[in-house]
Amino acid sequence: MRRKSSDNNKKIIALDFFCGCGAVTHGMKRAGIRVVAGFDNNSDVEFAYNKNNKGSKFCKTDLTNINETIKNVKSVLSNVEWDILIFAACAPCQPFSMHTRSNAYDSRRILLNNFIEIIARLPRKLQPSFIFCENVSSMRNKGKDILKKTLHRLEEMKYSCLSPEIINAADYGVPQNRKRLFFVAAKKKFSKSKRFSWDYFHNNYKSKHKTVRDAIGNGRLPKISAGVKVNNKDHLHVTRALSKDNLRKLKDITHDGGSRDMWKPEDNLDCYRRHNGHKDVYGRMSWDKPAPTLTCRCNSLSNGRFGHPEQDRAISLREAAILQTMDDYRFKEPILLNKVAEQIGNAVPPKLAEKFGNFVLEIIREK
Repeated sequence: MRRKSSDNNKKIIALDFFCGCGAVTHGMKRAGIRVVAGFDNNSDVEFAYNKNNKGSKFCKTDLTNINETIKNVKSVLSNVEWDILIFAACAPCQPFSMHTRSNAYDSRRILLNNFIEIIARLPRKLQPSFIFCENVSSMRNKGKDILKKTLHRLEEMKYSCLSPEIINAADYGVPQNRKRLFFVAAKKKFSKSKRFSWDYFHNNYKSKHKTVRDAIGNGRLPKISAGVKVNNKDHLHVTRALSKDNLRKLKDITHDGGSRDMWKPEDNLDCYRRHNGHKDVYGRMSWDKPAPTLTCRCNSLSNGRFGHPEQDRAISLREAAILQTMDDYRFKEPILLNKVAEQIGNAVPPKLAEKFGNFVLEIIREK
């Protein structure tokens, strides 16, 4: 039940839609925002969401079903007091990714529009004061129809929106080059704040770049080999196995930041002999640069520059989590490498979500 308040100690709560393993929830909680619940249709993420976000509740919800989602939102909020409500939504990015073949009939394309329609159909008292959304940067092109419809619908609902902005997580304390599209919407009374601008966000939250060495170097984690499936000291410090052939090729990449152009000519696949691009594939990370963008296959050498800077293996799941600022995250055991890598790679870095949480809090406090 909503509580009206006139004092400065406002109760601020949030709901996290398409929550995955709860990285946005984690970041917003670090900012001091109470996240009541996360909504997702994937049961695989429930353990990680609940385990790493005590006090927040995972709610299995099919967001393609607007009526079901509205019912669940009402249920979650029925016994909660608040003054200001925030909705976060990081809809699936695959339909808009440059690495995915265009498919106008991918049902996931309209999920962001569904999310906005859910807000539109909620009673006014349950509509959020702030909306925070994230997706891949290529949505600006491959999903421009969805984005245009979303922003138009928000304007109809009397929200003010900061224009979609491409932000690199590396500029905000995350040890990873990760460019994503963000937009923030606010009810009119909050959008009048001088702090409600990208200039304010950039000027106050940018920080010095952190490197792979800062994150996982200097002996922070013990050395391990490729193919470690169980680690009793750290359940995530595990790695994919390498074939003898791939292990030999990786050893030929002798320094951090090195690529497959260090291989012997006969080791290159035919497709690489015909094509000089995609040098990141099978490459090693550089110690003194931010990591490349982590994907849902971030523990696989053949899917990007995911080789450890000096050890002869791909990065472990724990290293991937740290590079996503999910340092102490726990996942359901026994660890299924592909499923956990997918959850880590799909996450919004909590460090970045925390800064957006603080950004919203500053706007609220100004009022």
